[in-house]
Amino acid sequence: MKAYSTKIVRRVPDEFEATYIKHGQAVCEQMFGKRATTRCRFAIGASKLKRARRQHLEAVNGKGDAGQGVPA
Repeated sequence: MKAYSTKIVRRVPDEFEATYIKHGQAVCEQMFGKRATTRCRFAIGASKLKRARRQHLEAVNGKGDAGQGVPA
């Protein structure tokens, strides 16, 4: 008989998604840690976060500057 996992699943912090969209992955790794950032990106969906980040950068910087978030 296989034992059930007793691992406690950690929830995604409430402010993670907004922080990732506004500031990017590097800032999230500084705030939450690399392992937690990786876990949260997987839980939310990396493609969803990237798409939202790109849309945020386009709105802030204009259409052509969706690179790394640094204004030209």
